[in-house]
Amino acid sequence: MSKVFGQKSAESLLQKIYDNLKRTYDYEFISIWLDIMPKEFLLSEKLEIASRETLEEKIRQQTADLKLAKIKLETQLQDLEKSKQAILNILEDGRKLELSLKIERDQAQEIISAMGEGLLVVDNNFAITLINPAAEKLLEISRDQAVGRPWSEIVKTIKKDALVPESERSFAQVIG
Repeated sequence: MSKVFGQKSAESLLQKIYDNLKRTYDYEFISIWLDIMPKEFLLSEKLEIASRETLEEKIRQQTADLKLAKIKLETQLQDLEKSKQAILNILEDGRKLELSLKIERDQAQEIISAMGEGLLVVDNNFAITLINPAAEKLLEISRDQAVGRPWSEIVKTIKKDALVPESERSFAQVIG
């Protein structure tokens, strides 16, 4: 005896088959099986599969976006590491140069200090920037009193008991 199923009975049977398939088979097989079902059957299950597929696609897209962001960040990190190393190299070069300059300055200071002749060094404005011990003794002035002052205030020329005007002094003629 053949039995004719109504729509409710068919839906119930399809629901049981779906539940058994869900326990036994993987997602892809179930998705294919639902695709061949008539539109009106197992609507909520089809929506669940469609939602899952949409969610999985979003996850795939976000994963791809994150991978690209990770690559970009790694590249930026490498660039920062290279910049950091370059800065460290520059600092090290600066330290070496500073040490070298200090050694040269100390050597020059020793030579200048050991000279028997008086020595004054002036800048572009003719202000004294350096005076050695022999010049301090000759001019009867300390380094602290001389440095920074114009040479004309420190060095005086006297001829026949009179102060020679600044413009007529030999130093002014040489540098002027």
